[in-house]
Amino acid sequence: MKSQLFIKKFTTRPVAHAFEHVIAIEFEKYIFQKYNYFEYLDYKLYCKTHDNYAFFKIKAESKILNEFANFKDKIIFSQDTVNRALKEISIEWQYQYTVNLDNLTFELKQNAKKSWLDLAKIKITLPPKNPDWQLRSKNLWYQKSKTAKIAKIDIDYEFEAAKNDMISKIIAAYLINTIKTTQINLCYSNPFKISKPFVACYDLESDWHDYPYEEDPLIVQFYHQLGFLEEDAPNIKILEEFYLKNQQKLIENNFINKAIEFIKTEIENDNDFYLEEDFFIRTGVYFDKQELLNQLTKERVKSIFDQIKIKFALVK
Repeated sequence: MKSQLFIKKFTTRPVAHAFEHVIAIEFEKYIFQKYNYFEYLDYKLYCKTHDNYAFFKIKAESKILNEFANFKDKIIFSQDTVNRALKEISIEWQYQYTVNLDNLTFELKQNAKKSWLDLAKIKITLPPKNPDWQLRSKNLWYQKSKTAKIAKIDIDYEFEAAKNDMISKIIAAYLINTIKTTQINLCYSNPFKISKPFVACYDLESDWHDYPYEEDPLIVQFYHQLGFLEEDAPNIKILEEFYLKNQQKLIENNFINKAIEFIKTEIENDNDFYLEEDFFIRTGVYFDKQELLNQLTKERVKSIFDQIKIKFALVK
C-alpha cells in the first residue's frame, strides 16, 4: 500500500468542511460498489478540515489512489447528500446552521472541478476570532445559529471467553475494534442499501472499558457513542435491527477473511511493546505474537464473531 495526500481549497471553512463529509461517505460507497472494499479493512481514508482547506490522506493500493484522485470529477452533489453532510456537521459541532442549500451545493460543484493542490503551495491561517463564527463567501452565508439538540446512543460490544481460553479474549479485542469501526462506516455510507432508520449520525466517542478483568477476568468490552439530531434519532430497537442486518451482510461479503488479514497485518507490523501493553489494559492478558497468529483461523474467528454481544442504550 501507498499513502498520498489530496488537498482542496475553498472560499470558506464551512464549505471545505461540507466537502470533506460529502466526499468521504460517497467515496466509501463508490469503492464498495466497484471493488467490494471496506474502508479501514481494505484501505484507510483520513479526512480533516483546516481553515478553508479540506485534507484527505489515503493509504491504499495504487488503483484506489487513482480512483480517489479522479473521484472529484465523478461525484454528484445532490441536495440530499449535501443536507446529510450538514446534519453530520451539526452533530459533530453540536450547533445547527442556517445555510442556503442551493448556494452551498453550487459552490461545492464549482470547487470540485478544480485541481487538487500541492502541499508546498498552501498557507494555513488561524480562523477569524468571531464568537458567532459568521463566514461569508460570494454565494453563501453560513452561520452558527443555535445549539443543536443531540440524542446520544451508547453501543456496547462484549465478549466472554471460556475459562483457560485467554487467546480468544485477545482475538475478540482485535475483532471488536474491527467490527466497531466498520459498523460506524456502514452507518455513514450504508453500502448494503439497508433501510436506514436515520438521516445522519456522528461517532461522538469510543473507548475500551479498561481493566474489565478486575470485575470479570473472562470479559472484554468496548463502547462507542453515536449522536443524532433529536428530530432524526432512531428508535433503539430499529437501530439494533439495522446493526444486526449489517452484521449478516458483513459475513456475506467476506468480512471474516478480511478481518483475519487485517489483524495479522496489525500484529506483524508492531515492532515494540506498545501492542502487548495496550491489549493487557484491555484484556488483562499478555500474549505471544506467534501463538496469536497461529490461532487466527477462519473457524475460530467466525465463532468469536458470533459470540460478540452488541447492546444499545439511550443516554439520558
